[in-house]
Amino acid sequence: MFAFWKVLNFVSFLAVTFAFATSITMHQDAQAFNEYASAAVDLTNAHVDSTGLFTMTRSVRDIDNDKTRRFLYSGFFDDNFSNLRLTPPVECHDAEKWRLPSPSGQKVAILRYENNDETPVLEIWNEQCLKRRIRLPKQHGKVITDPGGFGRPCWNRQETCLVYSAERKPPKTESFFQDIDDDKTKKETSADNEDMGVVRGGQNVLGVGKLEHWGEKYSQCAPLLDLYCLHVDTGKVGRVENVPGGVEATTTLGGFSLGQAVFAPDGETIVYVGWNAGGELGMPRRLGLIYCQQRPSKLYSSSVRHLVNRISPSEADMDEQKNLVDDDFTVLTPSFRLARSPRFSPVRDDGSSALVFLGCEQGFDTHSGCWALHAMQYKESGFSSPVCVVNQVADPRNSRSESGVVAGLNFPGLFLLELQDNCFLSSESLLLTTQWGSVTKIVHISLIEENSVSLVRFAGEEDISSSSVLCTAPNGGAVIMNQNSNRPATLHLLSSMTLGSSAQNEASCSVSLSPIAATRFSGLTCQFLNFHVSLQIQQPPDVNGVSFNLPLQSILLLPTAIGAEKPPLVVIPHGGPHSVSTTSYLPGYAFLCGQGGYAILLVNYRGSTGFGQSSVECLPSNIGTLDVADMIAATEMMRSSGLIDPERIGICGGSHGGFLTAHCTSQYPNLFKAAVLRNPVVNIPSMTTATDIPDWCFVETCGSYGWNDYRPPTEAELLAMRSKSPISHVANVQAPTLIAIGLKDLRVPASQGLEWYHTLRSKGVPVELLIYDNDDHALAGVRTESDHWLNIKRWFDKYL
Repeated sequence: MFAFWKVLNFVSFLAVTFAFATSITMHQDAQAFNEYASAAVDLTNAHVDSTGLFTMTRSVRDIDNDKTRRFLYSGFFDDNFSNLRLTPPVECHDAEKWRLPSPSGQKVAILRYENNDETPVLEIWNEQCLKRRIRLPKQHGKVITDPGGFGRPCWNRQETCLVYSAERKPPKTESFFQDIDDDKTKKETSADNEDMGVVRGGQNVLGVGKLEHWGEKYSQCAPLLDLYCLHVDTGKVGRVENVPGGVEATTTLGGFSLGQAVFAPDGETIVYVGWNAGGELGMPRRLGLIYCQQRPSKLYSSSVRHLVNRISPSEADMDEQKNLVDDDFTVLTPSFRLARSPRFSPVRDDGSSALVFLGCEQGFDTHSGCWALHAMQYKESGFSSPVCVVNQVADPRNSRSESGVVAGLNFPGLFLLELQDNCFLSSESLLLTTQWGSVTKIVHISLIEENSVSLVRFAGEEDISSSSVLCTAPNGGAVIMNQNSNRPATLHLLSSMTLGSSAQNEASCSVSLSPIAATRFSGLTCQFLNFHVSLQIQQPPDVNGVSFNLPLQSILLLPTAIGAEKPPLVVIPHGGPHSVSTTSYLPGYAFLCGQGGYAILLVNYRGSTGFGQSSVECLPSNIGTLDVADMIAATEMMRSSGLIDPERIGICGGSHGGFLTAHCTSQYPNLFKAAVLRNPVVNIPSMTTATDIPDWCFVETCGSYGWNDYRPPTEAELLAMRSKSPISHVANVQAPTLIAIGLKDLRVPASQGLEWYHTLRSKGVPVELLIYDNDDHALAGVRTESDHWLNIKRWFDKYL
């Protein structure tokens, strides 16, 4: 009996010891993730004025309070723009939604939402003085501050007006049973309540009381957006009414959403993007917009001369102005299926300016693709026809090597979301950031010579590091950002541009930004950022029916060797599928490699962006085959490399990356020992009528989509979708699997991950489910991100 109690006490001691050790490990992991997250440098709103004043905003994670904090950095360049002195950052108040310096930097517009009031306040600061506080009209809803999507406000060059996009308010509704004798009702309605804008019984009608939105991330954004001009001296606001679709619609169905507006140099015309929301053929319903660049859009121009006069300080001719109406709008890109991101160049001596924009006349059906750069000349007399400045590139092997070569890859074309606000070096040239294979790089583009593209390099820049433009400077230089997977971004100033395939610009100064703590943990040393980064290049495998055979690129993160033990490997396919993994610094990957000791392989399979349009187009109708073959080829290359333990290989992916993770573990059950799926696609037929992007299901599996009609898939299409879905192979899965889902996901419904979870659970495969109630497709909430990466490490620690 004594022996029994002795054994029992020993077992209890081991259990307590193990629990204590596990608690210590989790604490160490949490502290380490804090370091990686705190080191991240995410910068926006960079601006340099003519005096050398530099400002930018940095966003940082606050895990303790589950929010993002923003800090304003200010500093001065010296007279030669050779040195930057930054002052300590100042935190931006949560009520401040955006900050926009004027072109000269002499004024700053700040939008605030105060005291939970839905009516925003716009502050205009002049040097060190608050010049005016303007309460924006209740005529519209939220002001749009969405740089990568519908855009944000823009100054005119005279710095007297702003143009902005704002939500159109839906019609007012009331119940059929509203008491007509109610005092409030008497004030708001009349016998003809339609004339008063109140729809009796309309509160549950789609397009009246219920709104059809733009899908993922936009479920709280009104479906129709209008444009407004605001005069900073008077505080008066006027709606731009000469626009496509008009402004008097009685329903929010159909029409156009207007955004990305900019003033022409004369301040009397605006140019903007109109997204077809059913106002024209090709969009019978709103489809998800975020991550989807193929939504039909055109450039329009509208005169605002009389509107600006009506809201300006001069009242001498006010009565006359009230009767003057601006000319109707003009479609600037009538033959283009896609056009976005308009920007005006500096004015030339003859008074003209170039309007440049991203465009694609024929468009593309995939959710992302290669853009062309177009330009049209603008004078007071109007706009010229657009001409192509940089063509779409099908195959980089046909590009001129004089444009530059990165890791053996010629210029692949322009792959980007938008042009920077301050992208011009002069009236004849500009800088852009574009994906170039597995990195992002800066290119110089001439507006004088067609397809004159040059890679911009600077001394000390690693070939496989990623660079991007923050803003151009008045002296013809630029402030840029450079980073790598094992190094957070640093700032560099290029005071002048030397171009050519082998030219390297001298960075006149380089600035590193210190970490800002993401949690209560302190001691930010970033001592674990000592892993290696390399680019692995190989010939792709042969796949029946696919002729595109550009070499595959994968990014390898390899932990610093400890003894003779080789690290386990985690293979990570990106989502999309038409996106790309680059050598940007991402805390999750850095944590898994630096703290976890895992080698990380980021595979850019065929179909990825940044490798020419032919790469994008070869994947539709081949998903589940071509992308899987590339994933397995990259994994097998690493197995035979001698760099990793070939018997300990895991795989982790989100969205289409989750689709590939499910495919790889079901088609190659003996290769992968553990898996993580994040909001995965596993059964395309069951997703088709539940997602905000049903077109994705048709294009990627069947190769095309009927844009003028909305319909469920046919029997033949359903069979094709299922045959390409991981669920058709699920019986083979052996790998222990962790699944993470966001219940607010409108892109890939949570039911997809649940379907995989319940199937594996019924088979007896070790499986665990992470549920994030308030997160959506990206699982990018501050606490969600940290929680699920810590869980991912825990899972691989257990099974690899």
